[in-house]
Amino acid sequence: MRSLLHRQYLPTSTALPATHQSTAVVVGCDRLRPILNTQIAAFVNRVGASPRSVQVRELGYRWGSCGQKGDLYFHWRVAMLPRTMIEYVVVHELVHLIEPHHTTAFWDRVERILSDWCDAYGGLRQRKQWLAQNGASMTFRDG
Repeated sequence: MRSLLHRQYLPTSTALPATHQSTAVVVGCDRLRPILNTQIAAFVNRVGASPRSVQVRELGYRWGSCGQKGDLYFHWRVAMLPRTMIEYVVVHELVHLIEPHHTTAFWDRVERILSDWCDAYGGLRQRKQWLAQNGASMTFRDG
């Protein structure tokens, strides 16, 4: 199971026409920032680490990234994911503040932090598969 749980990548078919790209990025950033603030505040004590900064930007094919100095970066398209998936992406990146690589210790920590969530939503393997299958089709919803 561990070998299938590596980096969370956006499917390559997520490109927007250039005319829509800048508007989508602004909307995604505006919607995602307050959600990230809430999610990060909810998990920093459980994870045991706080990011130096949190930024929302275009990350190409990655859902999120953790910088060596403790900065977390999230793709603006995370704003289009269901809240449960946003929670998973946030915890994934927060755990990278402690465990920089996708080792057994990394995945064990993610599973411990999200144990209730994993039970309710089918485990980490299913979450990765869901992102791969549905991530490219996400659109902005009201609310």
